[in-house]
Amino acid sequence: MMKSPFNNQIKIPDFVLEKLIHILPDLLRDQRQVCLSPAGSLTKALLTSGFLAGLNLVAVVDRAPEGNSEGVFGLPVIHPDALPQSGADVVLVCSLSFRQEILLQLIPGCVSANIEVLDMAETQASATQIAPHLGDLLSNTRRLEHIHTLLCQAEIRKLLSEPRLSDPRRVERHGYKCYSQHDEDGILAEIINRLERPIPRRFVEFGVGDGMENNSLLLLKQGWEGLWIEGSSVSCASIRNNFSAYISDGKLKLMNSFINRDNINDLISNAYSGEIGVLSVDIDGNDYYVWENISAVNPLVTIIEYNGKFPPPLRWTIDYDPDHSWKLDDYQGASLSALFDLGQEKGYQMVGCNLNGTNAFFVRKDCLTSRFLISNNPADYYHPARYYLTEGYKGMAGHVPSPRPGRFWS
Repeated sequence: MMKSPFNNQIKIPDFVLEKLIHILPDLLRDQRQVCLSPAGSLTKALLTSGFLAGLNLVAVVDRAPEGNSEGVFGLPVIHPDALPQSGADVVLVCSLSFRQEILLQLIPGCVSANIEVLDMAETQASATQIAPHLGDLLSNTRRLEHIHTLLCQAEIRKLLSEPRLSDPRRVERHGYKCYSQHDEDGILAEIINRLERPIPRRFVEFGVGDGMENNSLLLLKQGWEGLWIEGSSVSCASIRNNFSAYISDGKLKLMNSFINRDNINDLISNAYSGEIGVLSVDIDGNDYYVWENISAVNPLVTIIEYNGKFPPPLRWTIDYDPDHSWKLDDYQGASLSALFDLGQEKGYQMVGCNLNGTNAFFVRKDCLTSRFLISNNPADYYHPARYYLTEGYKGMAGHVPSPRPGRFWS
């Protein structure tokens, strides 16, 4: 613990000071309007220490402040419900003991008003400190997941407000999740809508897991037919059980096989050849080499996972290994620039990437229209890896998936 040089009675933890070192330059430079919460000892210590000098402080936020509720060191005290009307850009949560409760009070209003929340004690927890409160933490899991979803919603709105994404030819703001891992369902639907020509209602996707979360399940439920290739026998057994109606009526073809660049065309040819609507490539490894070799089908639209760690102009892919198995590390797939160049060679134009920075979308060049953003620079499409948004998209998608089709109509 480090003593405040301005008040010998109140101590400010080192981890709070370290947090301030990282955030103060931006807050001071942009003169963002700042609220503090709650009206407790750490807030008062920060106000009297001089560390916050120069900040554009607006108010202290507290549901039930102790002592004088009319003000704290010259700042008005407001209820969390009044935050949207406060004009604040950011709230600094300055609490060591009641962080979860305070976050639950603040997040709804902050999300609705696009107010950023910075937890000054987020690096505090250690195993020793958490152990006595483990029961409380577990009981609050659902509420914390809800907070994470709300924060993701706010982050997505913030990303979509970037000026470069206002171009109507871009696809990001059309993203949504029904059954895709992130927002691919909505982006794919928008791309198909922009083609301005009939699209064959057939898909090929490999790396589909148990079938409940992928880029083609929504298409299947909307009446498309297609091929799923999956290497796991356990996942295939689950697919055969859950999607038996689709398989029996010929809408869904399933192959249990590991994929490499040498067998991919034979596998696909067992089901389709020629023109199809959508190809989705996601095998966490040899994606580049497999897509490079596909010639059995000629899709109008291709979705392929990229490794967002490597921004343009870096061209990168793993070394080809037919036995590659992803170890949950960054050795997987290929960079966006490498895939951009490969797409050009195969006659495809990149038209966008999703906000999570995981999937790139390509349209066959003879199908392009003026409604797409067309650039020779992959940096114009690139989004860095934002895997933290994934749970937010899951929260926005409602309950867990069901294999039952429901009804779709135009």
